[in-house]
Amino acid sequence: MAPGAKCEVRGMQAISVTKLGALLTPDMVDLYVGPEHKLFRVHKKLICNRSAFFDKALNGEFKEGQARIMYLFHDNPASFEIFVTWLYMNSIEPVPKLEDKDGWPGVLARFLDLYILADRLCINALKNTTIDRIQQALRANNLIISGEHTRVYNNTVAGSPLRHFLAKLAAWDLQGPWGRDVTQYLREGANLDVAGDIIGLLRRCEALPDPREPSECEYHEHAEGETCHLKEAKE
Repeated sequence: MAPGAKCEVRGMQAISVTKLGALLTPDMVDLYVGPEHKLFRVHKKLICNRSAFFDKALNGEFKEGQARIMYLFHDNPASFEIFVTWLYMNSIEPVPKLEDKDGWPGVLARFLDLYILADRLCINALKNTTIDRIQQALRANNLIISGEHTRVYNNTVAGSPLRHFLAKLAAWDLQGPWGRDVTQYLREGANLDVAGDIIGLLRRCEALPDPREPSECEYHEHAEGETCHLKEAKE
């Protein structure tokens, strides 16, 4: 499903243990992910319950549904593994404090790809949890994001909370005393919306708060009737 394509967003709350058990029927599906075709075998009823994309692909007249096999060559297996864990656990482990900051680009890529995957599959709950984990990792390790804006913008649409977060983080960074300028966010072949969003925030001439700090639902998306996981955690 291409960025911007219409899809069904399901309002989904945390799955109770009882309901999860009902979704773990004997029917399984094989998902081959990435150029190396890494195999993920998951419960069909569970993944179809969580994602309208998989529900239509595996329960319709498509060949994938008949064979119970899907090939997702363009997805990141490391990110898909986190997705599968989320399917069963309904949560994502926080990113630990990094001993070696050189490993950050790989960690970031996995979580950005996970968000892009969740966006393509129209799973708001997973998108929201993923962006919370990105915020938490940036805050815990005192890091920012640069060099990923064009890739994210090319795989999301205008109004995306992840776009908003990256643009606000860049604008906040440029307001700081570090002497950076906007060109560090504009790589060769950059998506023009990147500059437009960052400069638009800077033109407001107001001091921006640190976007890495907890912000309730500023970077979330919720379907009608869908309760934020942050609110569920407080109850």
